[in-house]
Amino acid sequence: MWERFALFALRGQVFRCCDCKKRFWLGVNWVPLVLGSLAALLVVGVFSAMIVAHNSRVAAATAAPLRRYPKAKSIRPLPGGLPGLANERAPK
Repeated sequence: MWERFALFALRGQVFRCCDCKKRFWLGVNWVPLVLGSLAALLVVGVFSAMIVAHNSRVAAATAAPLRRYPKAKSIRPLPGGLPGLANERAPK
């Protein structure tokens, strides 16, 4: 039953070999099936991405406010007389 529907949708016909009795399809047009599948996959991917983006925005808006940490202490400069790291030469 599925074969009749598939052949109707793909515009193909079933034939049987007279010698080996094997069945095969002829005249099947695969291009619309492949392009339709790719288009459906693209649409599903775009809608999924939109849903994920929307859910992440909603979650970020309803999340608890960020906790503020105390300001970090500033780093002391190097004592005078020591060369900076930029003056060092790489070993050869």
